[in-house]
Amino acid sequence: MGQYLSCCGWCDHVGCVGGKESAGGRSCIVFTDFIFIIIALITSAIGLSGFSSSSSVITGVGAWSKVSGDKGSVYSNLWGVAFKPTGISQCEYYVSCPVAGRTCVYPPVRIDLCGTLSWDELEDNFNDANSSLTLGNYTLGSNAKDCKDASNGVKVSAILSVVIAVIMLTTRCICNNRMEYDTDKRKKCMILFSLVMPMLTTAAAAVQYSTGCVSKINDDIDSLQGTAWEAIFGDDHAKVMSCYILFCVSLACYVGSFGLHLCLKGNSGNGQDNDVTFEAPHGKV
Repeated sequence: MGQYLSCCGWCDHVGCVGGKESAGGRSCIVFTDFIFIIIALITSAIGLSGFSSSSSVITGVGAWSKVSGDKGSVYSNLWGVAFKPTGISQCEYYVSCPVAGRTCVYPPVRIDLCGTLSWDELEDNFNDANSSLTLGNYTLGSNAKDCKDASNGVKVSAILSVVIAVIMLTTRCICNNRMEYDTDKRKKCMILFSLVMPMLTTAAAAVQYSTGCVSKINDDIDSLQGTAWEAIFGDDHAKVMSCYILFCVSLACYVGSFGLHLCLKGNSGNGQDNDVTFEAPHGKV
């Protein structure tokens, strides 16, 4: 009699840990995987702060890149940029009594010490030789288009990363829990497949932002040496910041989870479960 293994049945045979006799190793791997997915969810959720237009968020946890100088620093995220002058601790203040001895107002007045511009505003308003943000043949608007295109691509991946992390965390608890060897049949295949998309999308987005925005900014900075830009920012180059790093942490968690499940054996049933299908030879019953 001939027999063959389905794809998911074959996946259950792959692995080096977690057989029926190693319940402790299985528990450790499943628990670590659960922690990885929780971390991926948290970092991805915090990464959504990169959508914010608030100067305090852009110059704080929502920063994707930063260029520092003696006069101040330029922060950027997926929405746009914020300029934070040197010497101030925070951008936004809320004051209810603007002048001592005067009548206080409610709600408090918002005072923003940092300037913000979206990528759209930068591209539309500063993309010609007569703009106020032009140095030689360089216009900030042309650079803004590169960063806007890269940011738009990252936005989709950032949202998908959160959604996928929620789905994976839910399914780990409901239907794809691999803690018990006896019930761990054909779950490995689906989990590995579900991890491929977030790994590819987050990796592609990280590369896209790094090459499409940060690298382009640094190329432009190199070309601006000897201009007014150097007087303000010196030769400092753009560096990735907290939001970008968190995005890469979520990618590392997905890769780690994939590796853990790849090493964890499934229940192959030793040829007696549904992972093995038998076919009778032709002409015989």
